Amino acid sequence: MEIFDIVDQLINKNKVEFIFINSTPWWGGNEFGYTFGDEGNVTVPSANTIVGKTRWLMRNIIVQILGLNSFDGIDERFLKDLGTLNSRSKIAVRVTRCEGNANPSYYFSKNEASYIFKTAKLLENWPTIKNKQRAISSKNLIRESIGNKIDIIKNIMNFTQDDNEKIKNKYSKEGIFNNYNSIFQEHKSSLEVALCYLSESAKEYFRYFLIPRFILAHIRVDSPEEYYYMQPAKPKSVKIKVEVINNGADEDFFNFFVTSLIFTMKYMGIGKAATRGFGRFILTDQQTSDFQTEFNSLLKIGTQLVCKEACKPNFDIPIIRIDNPQIFFFKVKRFEKITGKDPITYLIAIGNATLKVAWKIAIKKNYKDKGAAYHTWTLGLPRSQHKTGYLIDEEEGRRISYITISPICDGNTCDKIYLIPFIYEEKEEFKKLRYKGGHDRQPKSIYNKAITPDKKEYPVNAVRDHVYIALSWLRYILSGGDNAS
Repeated sequence: MEIFDIVDQLINKNKVEFIFINSTPWWGGNEFGYTFGDEGNVTVPSANTIVGKTRWLMRNIIVQILGLNSFDGIDERFLKDLGTLNSRSKIAVRVTRCEGNANPSYYFSKNEASYIFKTAKLLENWPTIKNKQRAISSKNLIRESIGNKIDIIKNIMNFTQDDNEKIKNKYSKEGIFNNYNSIFQEHKSSLEVALCYLSESAKEYFRYFLIPRFILAHIRVDSPEEYYYMQPAKPKSVKIKVEVINNGADEDFFNFFVTSLIFTMKYMGIGKAATRGFGRFILTDQQTSDFQTEFNSLLKIGTQLVCKEACKPNFDIPIIRIDNPQIFFFKVKRFEKITGKDPITYLIAIGNATLKVAWKIAIKKNYKDKGAAYHTWTLGLPRSQHKTGYLIDEEEGRRISYITISPICDGNTCDKIYLIPFIYEEKEEFKKLRYKGGHDRQPKSIYNKAITPDKKEYPVNAVRDHVYIALSWLRYILSGGDNAS
């Protein structure tokens, strides 16, 4: 069923319902931020979560149509039917859990959590060869032969004597191999024991630890139970019925809301790391789907609503489509073509493409080069680590990325990736933006030039400049760098 058909069916109807199923991993959360409960029940997306993200998309569409630079006054002027501080919403949304296609939804049960935790810590603390110049981990050498299926466990356990000989030949002259080899074999033996207690599904879970955002979320997690609660739900394991009820909203507004809700679920995502490809839900009864057609439909419906009176639409949304994405393994300076095409592999490719260090290495710069001219702040704030990075003065909490990176998946495989930017200047907020590099004592105004994939520096004086340059980096990395086909 095409989205045009869905919208047509809304006319003269006070209630519509849809069945959605997750096409990428659902990394959601209850009030504690957990995806799973004690009994293995997955926390499905709530009505508030869906309405909140849909409202956010509607705001962005309206701002783009009108060419505005902020959300100021948008809710009061255009979104009153969704409720204000003084009035209730005229649209109700109900969510009902259905039985998913992939059971169980989790990768490992609560009973397996201790073995998962032990294995994760073994991988996190994998032995490293250290010399005066750098540290070399056998895990990085394993990455060189990972291929497209990306299975950390399998490749570590298949780390052969020949592979160890490569390390020995490279480092034996430094007199450090013997000590490393002893530690490596001890770790490998411990890992073999831990793996005996894990299912194949549980082993698959460790692929998520190639996703930077996932690693970051687990840095301070020291409880096996937390690993269990926080794990994503498998693709095609979360199915929900969403009912949308019109209790007096304007018909055109109702159409705009429902179309936005469908687009949000399919392409913008909900839950954690939605701008990085998690949390996509597709309609179970839609046989064909075309992003550009559905996006144009959304803009058309939004324009009709916003421009009922004299109005001249003024917007340019530079959508970028990447047909044959690649993964950049920046630690070994290598691009890999994606042939397996499963959702987790796409999430790994997306995660690596957002990193400042990957941008540096992709154009053959040293990862220790100053990062001030590699601006990643448009991909979400705060964006910091070890007391360095980006922040906005006098502001706490998180800011969503200006760019949503959206893989097109059916739950089994993926093909394209779309880069979806919503740009608004926020001039006053931009002035408050600060950056603290590794060599800086205090945060300072961000550097007013930016390095691009062509290795040149360009002046950047507005949010739009920064977003366009971030888009160029994402396209460059995800397309395979200089060797893009």
